Formats: sequence, C-alpha cells, structure tokens
Amino acid sequence: EAREEAQRLLTLVGEGQRLLGNALVVLAELRCSLGTPPPRPLHLARPLPHYGPPMLVQQA
Repeated sequence: EAREEAQRLLTLVGEGQRLLGNALVVLAELRCSLGTPPPRPLHLARPLPHYGPPMLVQQA
C-alpha cells in the first residue's frame, strides 16, 4: 500500500515536471518588440511543430 502510494506520488511529480518543462519551452519562444508603443503583442519566434495545424490521418 505505501509503496503504491509512493509510486503514484512520483508519477504525479514527474508529470508536473514535464508540464512545467513544456511551459518553459513555449515561454522561451515568445517574443515582444519593445521598440513599438504599447500594447505590445507577443508572437512566436518560430512555429512549434507540436502546436501546428491539425493533421489529417487517413483511416484504413
């Protein structure tokens, strides 16, 4: 019982770290031009492949 609870906690911690890592990757790609007057829009420096347009998957 205690071992299963410890494993569940470690799994949740790992999942949280993965989500934080993904958020940091996206934040690192955001750019803002400080030379323009406010409000300054944010934009992505380069497209992220996993956030691109949805792909059409053909069914067999």
